[in-house]
Amino acid sequence: MEIVQQAGRPNGGIMLDTWHHFRSGHGSEELLTLPPEAIAAIQINDASPEPADNIVDETMHGRLLPGEGAIDLIGIIRALDIIGCQAPIGVEVPSDELKKLPPFEVARRAGDAARAILAKERM
Repeated sequence: MEIVQQAGRPNGGIMLDTWHHFRSGHGSEELLTLPPEAIAAIQINDASPEPADNIVDETMHGRLLPGEGAIDLIGIIRALDIIGCQAPIGVEVPSDELKKLPPFEVARRAGDAARAILAKERM
């Protein structure tokens, strides 16, 4: 947030990626301190509870679909809703396992996973 503020650009903002947020040790409560307009976009994905031995390999090849791991995605979405964030949400899951599947199947699974998380929070 400090970088966004210091840049002072009207088109600047935070790309909130749930994997990076989780692996940095932060939870959903920190998001409650952000101004909603500071978040430009949201990428949801999931992660195992413990980081892999090679964190770079994990981020590039081993992320999980939303709902398949330990990230409190519902808490994150709830916090963003509380602050009034209107940023677009997309699914980003770099995964060697998903790369083995046809693109249509990956898209279906990603969409279903995202809709399930959003439905749980917004019921």
